[in-house]
Amino acid sequence: MCGIFFHCSTSKRLGLSPDMLERLKKRGPDSVKSIDWSIKVAGSGQQEQSDKDTLYLSITSTVLALRGASIEVQPLIDDNTGSMLCWNGEAWKIGNDALDCNDSRAIFSRLIRIIAQYSHEPSGLSSWESRGPSALAIKDILKSIQGPFSFLFYDAVFKRLFYGRDLLGRRSLLVQSANNDLFLSSIAGEYPPKTWLEVPANEFHEVDLVRLTKQFTLSKHDASISNPACGGETGNYIDKWTPIKLAFKNVNREKYHPGVDSESYGGATVDELCARICESLTLRLTDIPEAPKTELPRVAILFSGGLDCSILARLCHRILPCSESIDLLNVAFQNPRVLAASSSRRDEASHTSKSAYSDCPDRITGLSSYNELRLACPDRKWNFVAIDVPFGEMMLHRECVISLMYPHKTEMDLSISLALYFAARGKGRILDAKSSTEYVSQALVLLSGLGADELFGGYGRHEKAFRSLGEDGLLNELQLDIDRIGKRNLGRDDRVISHWGKEVRYPYLDESVINWALSRPSWEKYGFAVENSGSCSSACQGLLNLNKLVLRLLAIDLGATFVADERKRAIQFGARSAKMFDGKTKGTQEVQQPEIARTLDVPSPRRLL
Repeated sequence: MCGIFFHCSTSKRLGLSPDMLERLKKRGPDSVKSIDWSIKVAGSGQQEQSDKDTLYLSITSTVLALRGASIEVQPLIDDNTGSMLCWNGEAWKIGNDALDCNDSRAIFSRLIRIIAQYSHEPSGLSSWESRGPSALAIKDILKSIQGPFSFLFYDAVFKRLFYGRDLLGRRSLLVQSANNDLFLSSIAGEYPPKTWLEVPANEFHEVDLVRLTKQFTLSKHDASISNPACGGETGNYIDKWTPIKLAFKNVNREKYHPGVDSESYGGATVDELCARICESLTLRLTDIPEAPKTELPRVAILFSGGLDCSILARLCHRILPCSESIDLLNVAFQNPRVLAASSSRRDEASHTSKSAYSDCPDRITGLSSYNELRLACPDRKWNFVAIDVPFGEMMLHRECVISLMYPHKTEMDLSISLALYFAARGKGRILDAKSSTEYVSQALVLLSGLGADELFGGYGRHEKAFRSLGEDGLLNELQLDIDRIGKRNLGRDDRVISHWGKEVRYPYLDESVINWALSRPSWEKYGFAVENSGSCSSACQGLLNLNKLVLRLLAIDLGATFVADERKRAIQFGARSAKMFDGKTKGTQEVQQPEIARTLDVPSPRRLL
């Protein structure tokens, strides 16, 4: 994982602000490197031999080393051509080939080979004509990568810049242009910043620096860099973007029918799903560097005690040696609005600050699932890390979180980001049956159960669609989820979590898991149609909740009977990070400075970084 900052200007060099540099170093604490250079460009594509001008460029990259035997300082530079790569992500596979080496170096080598091939003009093309085929070859390599990433590649031979994100948008990359400057960055920096936009997750971009004019602007509609002197017509775009066709299948629209054998329902499907998730986890758990102290966990799970994260914990137990402990990060907030409502219903003296956390829904389910986990897997040390966030401490970090999540800026964004921010920090207490001990998780890799709801019908709107519109309504809703999965909020989550020098990984969002889930008929994944058929008692094993049925049956197979029937609960409500001030606040509202904050001595976010 790394932090990326790029600046391109026709007029001047712009150094990084101390605040931006420190935040990039928090994302990548293992190395930092900056490079400034300039190139000669033509005033327009029609005047290459005259009217030369200078373009000033700057790259800063920081690295959190999680792959390979050594730290690969970025940007990676090719000695022969001067081409550079900044890589923020994990390439688990290129095509169908798993990587057993540093992924940034493997990808860079492939890109350099393409540049070398076309720069020597083996096909008889002129240098200018070679630009098109080489760009397509570069994009084909990038499209074949399985795993989360954002990247910036400078092709020094043809003087081009490529950038983009994986098709699910699992890593952050922002773009803005202002005052003849083009910026790309993993984070936005100070809040409110200039106009940053998320780089779309279904596009790779190519900026032709040779044809770059002295003015360029960013279209808010399609995030393409256009040439205003030419009226912004599509034929004159400098930033040629190529949509990435989603590599996923459409949702299987086969419907439940009476011929389905309810007695054998779920057996083979559950086994196959288990194998797919285990394969995904194995890729994400292999060769993680040792923690600063070898006895400390290398892996932590964002742990609400719900179905998705509990299955990940059970399957991690199968994969990791039993000598390794695993941190279970469980966050709970002191929510003054909830406390005020509770005190009106019961004796205020009995509602202590301790119960403010122990009464949180995710703390209750988390401890229950943890106790079940300890009994089922007694030969492993599980660290249940209770992360209690007092209201005052939340206020101290609030502005920092707002700046990290930008350009997302709604109340829902903030409530989710707060929970992820404090969970990733990992500062809390280890709870066990006898005592609690102050603890800070050192695990660099965090596992998240995100994605299971989209794949297996876990949201309330999925059941609502089925109840009101039947199986066709459910299938349409699920297809909509898949079509917009790259537009979700994973870039926001990456910015918030990576602030602590940690990387989040999503086993359910592995490309092979997604394609497998989409290929299965709906009745194998959700139990709504089975319930209507009258054979629910045998097929569903008495479960009351039938969304994500295949995962619930997997939980039963793994012995996790408590979580097998647990209902879906959003993180901001389970941890009580939502609606801190006003219960009537809507999640879609833009974040406002609450009245109560104006009476507090809230230090600048920079004092907290």
